[in-house]
Amino acid sequence: MNFVTTDTMRPIIELRKIPPLEKQIVNRLLRQREPISQTELINGLPDAPSQPTVSRAMTRLIKQGIVARKGKTKGSRFALSDVARHFATPPQARLPQPFDAFRIAAYQPNRTAWMRQSLRGRMAAASKGVRGNLDASTYSRQIAERLMIDLSWASSRLEGNTYDLLETEILIRFGQEADGHDRAEALMLLNHKRAIGRMLDHLGDGIPDVTEAHRLHALMMNGLMDPGEVGRVRSHGVRISSSSYTPSDDVGELTNQQCQILSRAAEIDDPFETSFFLLTATSYLQAFGDGNKRMGRLLSNVPLLVAGMPPLSFVGIDRDAYILGLIAFYETASTELLAEAVAENYESTAPHYQAAWSSQRLPRRMEIQESQRISECIRGIVTEGAAIADVPARVEAAFEDLAGIDHANLAEIVEERLKNLNPTQAVIYGLEDDQVASWLDSAAPGP
Repeated sequence: MNFVTTDTMRPIIELRKIPPLEKQIVNRLLRQREPISQTELINGLPDAPSQPTVSRAMTRLIKQGIVARKGKTKGSRFALSDVARHFATPPQARLPQPFDAFRIAAYQPNRTAWMRQSLRGRMAAASKGVRGNLDASTYSRQIAERLMIDLSWASSRLEGNTYDLLETEILIRFGQEADGHDRAEALMLLNHKRAIGRMLDHLGDGIPDVTEAHRLHALMMNGLMDPGEVGRVRSHGVRISSSSYTPSDDVGELTNQQCQILSRAAEIDDPFETSFFLLTATSYLQAFGDGNKRMGRLLSNVPLLVAGMPPLSFVGIDRDAYILGLIAFYETASTELLAEAVAENYESTAPHYQAAWSSQRLPRRMEIQESQRISECIRGIVTEGAAIADVPARVEAAFEDLAGIDHANLAEIVEERLKNLNPTQAVIYGLEDDQVASWLDSAAPGP
């Protein structure tokens, strides 16, 4: 069964919100395999509500996509929409949905799209002004810490963790556990911190391979599951609560599919599609005995951060839409509900990281590693009265032990500092104020 369209998955959410009368109508139609008239519907409802009352309720259900109407006259007949019938049926009574290996095998990077273009466009718009500028491997301490706090808290909260955001911040920053919480909750958050830290440290490697994914899982689940299963593909079956989906229990198939997911992700050009593919496919496969959705949320950030994008922190995501979106994908192959939830969440959280980037400069790795020699190079240029145009040659001579690509990066750094140099900054480079002032008056404007 497949309901993959842009507008038919919302009934999954609406079914969770309908009031008592609408619930009675849904239950009545659920028992009816064929469309029925409104009169037949009313006669089958408890307490015999009035015809106008039922009509108003039916209008709301039709608008929500839960009920489908056949005909436009008094002879109209009504039935649950396909998607409403499927998800109004208790999970244990739904048709079992076994793991579909073809779903991942059929994914063709840059041809298949699990997130439609309009949603990816919305995410791109939300990151406008930041794209390509964030380098999470060299985040300032404050921004890296913010990501650790946000993602640790939001991802853990989706697993039922009861720490609030402030308690999480205190735990992540100072290691202080909050009173009134189970020890395992603090461990879950700290494990997120460690896994996120490793992810940031290895962004230069791109999409993780299987070995690295297992290392991240080991950090994520250490102390929270059987030690023999930490960082390893499971060799037993698992059940998905509130779903009729049954993942594979074949360790060979799980291993092969995990390799396919990561290799396909590495070939996708669009970072938003890559992110969503990793989130969804990792959760669907359930390669590990536990922590699969957590791994999906972690891995979904790698392509965004590699591309210099704001992360997907999941802070404030619609929990119902997220969970039900996953279930919809498990059971019907539809990604629409989950994709909408992710795009909407990214639109609300990306600007926070955009503001953080705008308000403070992010030091580049080379700038940190070579800070002393950069200062010496700038001091030499100023004291010798060299011009900014001489920077590439000066950098090549000063950093001859480094590769040419590093020379270009370092030249850019030195030029940027020289263009913003003023006498107050003289102390940074071991210069006197008048030396800088003299250089600004003479050599700086050179060709």
